[in-house]
Amino acid sequence: MKQIIITGASKGIGKATALKLLSENYQVIGISRTHSIKDKNYLAIYQNMEYLDELSDSIKTILKKNKNIVALISNAGEGVFDNLENISEKVIKNYLNLNLIAHMIISKNLVTYFKKKKRGYFI
Repeated sequence: MKQIIITGASKGIGKATALKLLSENYQVIGISRTHSIKDKNYLAIYQNMEYLDELSDSIKTILKKNKNIVALISNAGEGVFDNLENISEKVIKNYLNLNLIAHMIISKNLVTYFKKKKRGYFI
């Protein structure tokens, strides 16, 4: 069975995409802080993507245990809607960790994996 990793699979577009792929007989590896999908082909990875060291370890574990990953749907993210001068430096760092750096770390690991497999898609 083909496997697809989806970040931010707990709600919105990520959840809708996961449900659609499950209905088309894919195994979905969902990476999110929370999960509500109950399906035998849904593998829930509880992960706050702002915690970069833990994320890197989680991705490496996922890649060791799963041999049929064909795509990454890099969907997780949050918005900060305030004037810049009102946003703390901690919030800025967490925002960049979640919305940029985490996706780069996951993609970096998957590039190597996909090259070895000679296949793979980034969405």
